[in-house]
This record gives sequence, C-alpha cells and structure tokens, in this order.
Amino acid sequence: MRWSAVRRPGIFLPPIITLVLCTLLVPTDRYTRQRIDELACDAATEASSLPKVHLFLPINKASAEKNDRFCKAMESAIVNGWEPIVYNWELNGDRSHMLKSKVYGFSRLLNSSAVTQHIAEDDLVLLIDALDVWLQLSPAVTASRFLGFDSEIVVGADKVCYPNPKNGPDCAAAPPSPLPEGLFFTEDDESKPRNFGHASSDRPIHANSGTVLGRFYKMKELYVKLMDLMASERYKDYRSDQGQLRSVCS
Repeated sequence: MRWSAVRRPGIFLPPIITLVLCTLLVPTDRYTRQRIDELACDAATEASSLPKVHLFLPINKASAEKNDRFCKAMESAIVNGWEPIVYNWELNGDRSHMLKSKVYGFSRLLNSSAVTQHIAEDDLVLLIDALDVWLQLSPAVTASRFLGFDSEIVVGADKVCYPNPKNGPDCAAAPPSPLPEGLFFTEDDESKPRNFGHASSDRPIHANSGTVLGRFYKMKELYVKLMDLMASERYKDYRSDQGQLRSVCS
C-alpha cells in the first residue's frame, strides 16, 4: 500500500504557502526577477544532486485503525513531501510475530525487484516506526543532512538499552552522545543516570530500531543480518528487533 502526497486531500496549507511565496518572490531592488530565477535554478540543481530518499513504515490494518498516532505519522510525512510506503498491512499476529515481520517484511521488500526497480543503489532508505515517529523535515533536507555524516547508515538514539544485557557489550560499547551536556538537565553527569530504567543515560546513546536511514545497498545487507540473528537462539533473549539491531551496531 502506498500513499502519495499529491493524492492526500484535506490538508489546509496551500493558502499559507501561497502567501509566503508571494511575499518572498515579489521582485524588489535587491531581488530582481532574474535573481529570483537564478536562486530557483540553484535550488533545483542542488536538490537534483541529492540522493532520493524512500520512506517505509511497517504496520497492519488492525493497529492502524485503532490508533490515531498512525494518522499523525502519515500526515507529518505527507505535509513534508514524502511518499510513504506502508507494508505488512494484511498481517495479523502477536507482538513477537509482528516485530519479526517488521524485519522480515522489510528485507523482502528491499530485495524485491518489483518494489525497488526505481531505487538506485546509492539512494537512501528510511525505515520508521508507524506509531511513534513524526517527520519534521523534507526528503531533500534529510538527504542533505545525511551526507554530513561519515557513515552509510545512521540510526536514531535512545536513552535506554533494554532489552540487551545491562552490563553486556551491546550497552557498554555505546559511543558517547554528540549532544551538549546539560541539554536535558542542569547537571549532566553520565555516571549518575536518572530514573529512565534499564541501562539509562542522560543523553540518548543507544541504537533505536524505530528510525534507521541508510544507503539502499547497505540497508539490504543490514536487514539480512538482522533476519539471521532473529532466526537464531539468541533472539529468545531479546524478544524484539531492538536488541538485535544493537548487537549488529555494537
């Protein structure tokens, strides 16, 4: 199932956007018509040089119908110019089955020529949870910021390391946060974590499987590894894709 931004009705934004564009694009002594055209051309050239970003959300129909957070996630995507691809829509099962299907289904999609025929190997693929992630940036801005990282895959961060063993390498080997000290508390002492639960940290440092962005070819490799881990005996200790992703990232 696929939603397209051009087909989404009922979003009350065009009058606001029109007003802003009219205000910005009226020629003045500083911004002549020629200069406006040059700026528009530069912006188009920059956007065309960026890799395309393809958005995927895993959820089944039963969960979507009973939870308005899915609608909020979809609306945040469409308003910002994304074309979300929803998968696992017809699946049903318990939580463990759905979490496994999130990884298995995504891996199958990435290796399906019917689904990926328009995805280049260097394109970006973004996987987000369908109920607790809202998008604030456009695909172009997301791609531009991704290029600022020296990595082919970036993963969202979490303050807790559950369900991985608290003193194991998956938690202990987490890199330090690039966020400034004191962002969440006046005194930010990593050696005295607050009451956030299992292996907590004042700043997010543990990999979170709810937001994963990477090059198409690397994402295919990553999710094959995750499938192999989830099929192993180790998966019984984790009970979710979260623990497996941390094992791969650590």
